[in-house]
Amino acid sequence: MVAKTHRGVQRLISDLAKNEPQLGEFARFLSQTYNLKAVADYELGPGAEVPLDRASARLTLPSDS
Repeated sequence: MVAKTHRGVQRLISDLAKNEPQLGEFARFLSQTYNLKAVADYELGPGAEVPLDRASARLTLPSDS
């Protein structure tokens, strides 16, 4: 199966994570970083800021800490 959308990729990883718990952590990481990218790419105005601590926390995978 090939995912064609972000939601499709999330669904595939979620299905795989049922057998591999480590992928669940990776899926959360991907979702959070995608949200940060969307803010950086598309949002405008005062609510579009990403706090430095939040951005810094996403620069490494949770298992790297």
